[in-house]
Amino acid sequence: MDEIVEQKLRLGRRIRDLRTEAGWTPTQLAQALGISFQQVQKYEHGITRISVVTILRVLAVLGVPADVFFAGMAEPTGLPFTQAVADPSSEQLRRDYQAIRNPDARRALRDMARVLAGGSVAKRSL
Repeated sequence: MDEIVEQKLRLGRRIRDLRTEAGWTPTQLAQALGISFQQVQKYEHGITRISVVTILRVLAVLGVPADVFFAGMAEPTGLPFTQAVADPSSEQLRRDYQAIRNPDARRALRDMARVLAGGSVAKRSL
């Protein structure tokens, strides 16, 4: 199976699992996010790609920290660093990150990247 398809399926299953653990229906989640029930179903079934921004919104609505969401989902790509950096999507990711003005959103994105890369997110004291 294609790696992107597998990732969409894993993300969708994770959203569905967290939604059901929180006791939410797909309709309730859709209403809270301001999207259609059908869109939630497409995300949960891996039919549609879900953006990082939407994942962050889902996590905020369900009250789930990013490190909990991504725990156990990391898979090494096996690409050498120079090849990964040369990837045009890496440059786009850098530009997108720099465009984020909210410090909390930047931190959440860094935490997600760290967890996906196989690291862990340290608990922060308030």
